[in-house]
Amino acid sequence: MSRHEDRLTSVFILASIATGTAGQLLIKAGVDTLGHGGAALGLVGAALLHPLVLVGFVSYALSSGLWLIVLSRARLSYAYPLGALTYVLVVAISAVLGEHVSTTRWLGVAGIVLGVVLVNLGGEGFDFQEPPSDR
Repeated sequence: MSRHEDRLTSVFILASIATGTAGQLLIKAGVDTLGHGGAALGLVGAALLHPLVLVGFVSYALSSGLWLIVLSRARLSYAYPLGALTYVLVVAISAVLGEHVSTTRWLGVAGIVLGVVLVNLGGEGFDFQEPPSDR
């Protein structure tokens, strides 16, 4: 792959992480407006009609589409650990939005970041795969 294609794949990875994070935050914001009472099935039905939840699902769908592009270009052992950064972003943004995040949880987030760094070290740089050749 050329450097341009490598950069483009990196953009797809980051976009997938960002849209997945946005989807989670939007769904949570929508569900939070519905309250905690009532039957679970009723909550699910109301959530599926809530605009924030719907936009969150669209964001997830976009993230999934971007991830398909990523998987067609990058090795799974490289790309998949980067997807864990979605968890890091969700926790960080939740904290910024006022949710309490315990020290133990922050240590777990630091462990995720360290794991992503370690998995992607090794001098291989961006570990992109060549597309399959036509037979």
